[in-house]
Amino acid sequence: MKKVAIILTGQVRSWTMCKYFIYKIKKKYDVDIFLSIDKNNSIQNEYENSKLETQDNEIKEILNYYNPKMYYINNTYNFDEISELKVYKNIYKQINDSNKNIKNSIYSMHDNKIIIKSLYNNSDCYKYLKNESLYHYKKIFEQYFYVYKGYELLENYINDNKVDYDIILRLRFDQFIWNNNDIEKYNLDKINNDKNKILYNITNINKIKNSNIEIELDECESNIIYVFGGGCYKNYAYLNDQFWCHNQELILKLKEFYLKLPYIINNCKDTFYPDFGCWIEHFFCKYIVENNIDIKKSCLDGVFIRQNNT
Repeated sequence: MKKVAIILTGQVRSWTMCKYFIYKIKKKYDVDIFLSIDKNNSIQNEYENSKLETQDNEIKEILNYYNPKMYYINNTYNFDEISELKVYKNIYKQINDSNKNIKNSIYSMHDNKIIIKSLYNNSDCYKYLKNESLYHYKKIFEQYFYVYKGYELLENYINDNKVDYDIILRLRFDQFIWNNNDIEKYNLDKINNDKNKILYNITNINKIKNSNIEIELDECESNIIYVFGGGCYKNYAYLNDQFWCHNQELILKLKEFYLKLPYIINNCKDTFYPDFGCWIEHFFCKYIVENNIDIKKSCLDGVFIRQNNT
């Protein structure tokens, strides 16, 4: 039986619906859980999520359910300590969006392997300088601080207990995951039948809880990160950063993404900054590519479950 470490990070949000996927994984694999919890919900990516701080009684319930090997819980993050970020960025705005050759020059896919040929293409663009408030970045730094702390827990546990893992899985508490077309088998309530807008309600919770569908994980070969997907948006490369998995040798590199973020962003500000769409995903892609890590489309797919989708 393969040994799996699952790092659950960030705001707990709709964890009561998504927790059953962890149970499904534990039925097939030898799983250790590591929790890095952000109790502060004031900064949100979507309006559907509550901004109220997670209460201690819910934290206790989470700890009892997951029974983690180690955990980190906090409700503060001091973004003011990030002093390296530059206040300007060089924007390349496309004049013509119809250049279909850009996509082929950015990436290709062969047998689920995502090959990033170039991080960006600034031909047919005009460049301008833009100043900005650095607090625009607070949510990404706060999010990846908790990912960093989760990896720190895992690293310490491995060193203290001399344990080896075949698969390292990084998930968020509010992620619905599935293999291939399994999402259709759940027959879940959705908004406009859109798999990206699954309703957070008791009916769906019971369907997931009572389903006999199993979760199959990636094999996690050497020097490969497995992600939901990636490719070209407008004229730059991106990788989905919502989820990833890898083997044990990549722990340090994935942990250090947070520490390198100021330098990644500053470099983009001097060279090519993705002003629209997948800007966070571009930073992640840049880090993976420049660290010479190979990329594959995971056998898993997933979406977030928003709290107020009822």
